[in-house]
Amino acid sequence: MVQAEQDVEVHEEARELALAEMAAVTLGDRITALGPGATVTATITDASTVKGVVESCAPDHLLLVDDRERILLPVHAIASITGLPRVMHEDATTPIGSPIRPPIHSTWRSVLRECFARMIQVRLASPARTITGALTWVGNDHLSLRDGRDEVTCSWPAVCAVRIPLVDS
Repeated sequence: MVQAEQDVEVHEEARELALAEMAAVTLGDRITALGPGATVTATITDASTVKGVVESCAPDHLLLVDDRERILLPVHAIASITGLPRVMHEDATTPIGSPIRPPIHSTWRSVLRECFARMIQVRLASPARTITGALTWVGNDHLSLRDGRDEVTCSWPAVCAVRIPLVDS
């Protein structure tokens, strides 16, 4: 009986510690733990669904590829996602559980800088709008496309997906 009471206390304490650790894990931590080749399905803030194979990931974005294109998803635009590994922290800065792989692209900006002058599609969430054009600028918190004769500049927080064709058409 005494052992059973001690077991209950230990399990309760372990549960509380696990819950406290979970509270410290960010979506970026879990996305960064994805391995290249993993398949995920994400619903983004414009209510559309994106499915693909992980090419690379970082705390601020996820880069997927499907048969036709690469899809850059900002973490802030992911409303829900399947297939994420669980991670815990040993301390306040290092997630443990699934191995953290260094990202191929360190930021969303480095992914887009490879696409200067290429035709891409930028999906904005609110109001829902797709802009197709040649990438002309990648700033710290924005990007610009030449949409016909106008250059359209989009704030990064408004972007919910960038579609990059695998081959230029």
